[in-house]
Amino acid sequence: MDLFENLEELWGKPLLLGNGFSVLNNPTFNYTNLIDEIKNEYEDEMTTILNDNNNKNIEEILFKIQSSIEICKILTIDVEKIKKVEEKLKKSFIETITKIQPDSNFFRTESGILFGNQLKKFGNIFTTSYDLNLYYLMVQSKNGLKNHSDNFSNDGNYLKFDNENNEIHRHHIYYLHGNIMLFSNEDNVYKVRHSQGQRIVSQIEENLNNNYLPLIITEGNSEHKLNKINGNKYLRFCFKEFIKLKSLVIFGHSLSEFDKHILDVINDSKKRVYYGLNKPTNEKINKVKSLFGENIELKIFDSSLLFNTDQNS
Repeated sequence: MDLFENLEELWGKPLLLGNGFSVLNNPTFNYTNLIDEIKNEYEDEMTTILNDNNNKNIEEILFKIQSSIEICKILTIDVEKIKKVEEKLKKSFIETITKIQPDSNFFRTESGILFGNQLKKFGNIFTTSYDLNLYYLMVQSKNGLKNHSDNFSNDGNYLKFDNENNEIHRHHIYYLHGNIMLFSNEDNVYKVRHSQGQRIVSQIEENLNNNYLPLIITEGNSEHKLNKINGNKYLRFCFKEFIKLKSLVIFGHSLSEFDKHILDVINDSKKRVYYGLNKPTNEKINKVKSLFGENIELKIFDSSLLFNTDQNS
């Protein structure tokens, strides 16, 4: 296998993170576990859908539900029951992600600090994950990502999206598909902030209990995701910053059909891509190569070599 090994060439370059990064920090974020967690909450028709072994992740399930709604509309069949199932699944998904958030204390340990120090070698960080891993690395890990900004500034009880903040800091974190700590209110986007005596997860859970859902993209269809992005000023801002990149390091991201809008941008605007592949084989390498156009200078590396929190290695 012809794999790229000079990882020092990656330092300083922008980084795209997917769910594989979340799983590296917390194995409970794997898709199978997320489905099992949601399944435990129900004994109705939702269980039948979730028990279908052909459904490998939540995006695939939502894609099928949303496709069913479109077909029913064409055939003038009532879609209200399907819509209720869709909304129920979306809320359950958000509640499950919130419930299994990592213990913030991990990011104060030697392993957590080492993780942050490795991550800070990169430039701007883009993620499609909804969890709090990057937030904790930014505010709690010693050194780590303390010099990164996510473009939110003080606004009383919350932090408010402020794209002027983008010019002040050297590196930034962009939540391409939103995050459980973000929410929209009229024309503005806010971030829940840590307050004395109340954990950030507790505040998110309180919002959920009041049926106040966070700003995250739960659509299964890539086209629907892009529509949601274009309809929100924060998400639109993040996506425009992503489009500007000429090179990119990719870790923990499959770039599946559900994220075609991201792959299209990469193929249209990027010149060089470094792709981290988990347990690489010739078959996997060929599959990755098939994703990218001939205009892309593609370098594939073993993703297990990128992040290491083992103190003894």
